[in-house]
Amino acid sequence: MSEENVEIVSRLLVDGVDVVPLVRDDATWAKRRSETEELFEPDASVAWIAHGQRPIEATGLDDARQSWLDWLEPWETYRAQVERIVPVDDKVLVLARVHGRMAGTENDVELIFGSIYVLRAGRVTRVEHYADRAEALEAVGLRE
Repeated sequence: MSEENVEIVSRLLVDGVDVVPLVRDDATWAKRRSETEELFEPDASVAWIAHGQRPIEATGLDDARQSWLDWLEPWETYRAQVERIVPVDDKVLVLARVHGRMAGTENDVELIFGSIYVLRAGRVTRVEHYADRAEALEAVGLRE
């Protein structure tokens, strides 16, 4: 099952693609949503977790899009480079680096983060995006 879960999560990843236009443009979002919605439970939850801050929570793909729009508001570009995908029981841990540029700036910022995808019966039930990779590793019982 873990290899199947890795394949499902891999289909969802947009490695190296700038997600700002993907999320902001209605037509692009609609296309992406139709390509991936079968991989999510309708009430799948998505959380953005940054150490010391209250998590941002969303339920369902439309609510998740709105949360992405909120998260990406200050960003002009935002793209992730996947480094590793690790199956852990019913979860898949994705370790990546985000490269982005905030609006009004000239320099890229690099974030080292981790995301956990929880799957049941071949569908994603929850995604947790951690701004701190160590916290993502800890959440699945691993260390760097």
